[in-house]
Amino acid sequence: MPHNFKKPKILFVTPEVSYLPEKMSTMSTSLKAKAGELADASAALIDSLYKKGADIHVALPDYRTLFNHHESPLFQRQLSRIRNRDKETRIHLAKDWIFFKKEKIYSNFDQENIKSSLAFQREVINTIVPRVQPDLIHCNDWMTGLIPAIARKLGIPCLFTIHNIYNNKALLSFIEDRGIDAAYFWQNLFFERQPLNYEETRGSNPVDFLASGIFAAHFVNTTRPEFLKEMMQGRHPLVTPSIKQELSKKVAQGCASGILNYSDGSRLPKNDTALFKNQPDADSSMRAIDKAMMFYELPRDVKDPQLSRIMKQSHGRFDHSVTAEHYLLLYEKMLERHVCDSIKKRRCDKIAQGTKTCFNNRKQFDFITQEDGGPDIFLH
Repeated sequence: MPHNFKKPKILFVTPEVSYLPEKMSTMSTSLKAKAGELADASAALIDSLYKKGADIHVALPDYRTLFNHHESPLFQRQLSRIRNRDKETRIHLAKDWIFFKKEKIYSNFDQENIKSSLAFQREVINTIVPRVQPDLIHCNDWMTGLIPAIARKLGIPCLFTIHNIYNNKALLSFIEDRGIDAAYFWQNLFFERQPLNYEETRGSNPVDFLASGIFAAHFVNTTRPEFLKEMMQGRHPLVTPSIKQELSKKVAQGCASGILNYSDGSRLPKNDTALFKNQPDADSSMRAIDKAMMFYELPRDVKDPQLSRIMKQSHGRFDHSVTAEHYLLLYEKMLERHVCDSIKKRRCDKIAQGTKTCFNNRKQFDFITQEDGGPDIFLH
């Protein structure tokens, strides 16, 4: 597939989003499903990328109960249009009964969350990716951890963003029972222990979702630079040695970084109800920086030019476009590297094929000379 470096087709895969750009769809502002900061960070990035003219598509579970709080006939007709796979839409809803009745995104039970994750990824892998045919896939957190593996198998560059350290595991047999043909790409997954072969692994060796995303993705990033360091240094007790190991490998390969993300305007000091009192506009730029320091757990005297750029000095508002620029540049570099790697692979394959042909011709010549009583100088 030819790539447009200036405007690649990006499939953004996320289990939650707090809002979508109004012009992306007539129903964008109504498709809200939020459980935490992942929703806010995803929404802000999608909105910024879209406003910059990126060809961005969003894959999101079809949370019908959450979406259907808006009961107007117009809403229902427009939502039905999205569900009927309108070719012009950029919002792609993953349909499964497990989403339809959900009143909250995540369950208190890990097994239910695993089932939701597999239903979402099944629809992305089997339906949405073939429909969109993206140049690049951007996955977020453990609930999308299997998708980088199939992306690598299909030759599609994949970015995996880690927002938090929550994780889950499941056996290949269970994954396949939920409708995902994991046998097709199982070698790109990360298992609890070193697999011997597919048959031995299928029913006894769990797949680590978060580690698989890191292992298979072409590039990995965290939502702040310090978070990446903390995970590699083992400062979070829930980060397993395998995740630390895979992150360290990505960093050593130059395929991992920390990109400072942000949530929406509700994180501004004057809007944040979590503060003891809302802050006035006066001195809002400094107060916003203080708030960012507190949110990202950074020391107050940190000298971070990226943070300085992201904070507008006029009214203390987040400059969403800066982070979007970082991601657009990363997308472009990933595509360029992918094309270069593809060219190298084709050249190597061509050389290998030429060597094989030459070897076969040589064996045929040896056979002829031997049969004809010719010289045996080529016989070994």
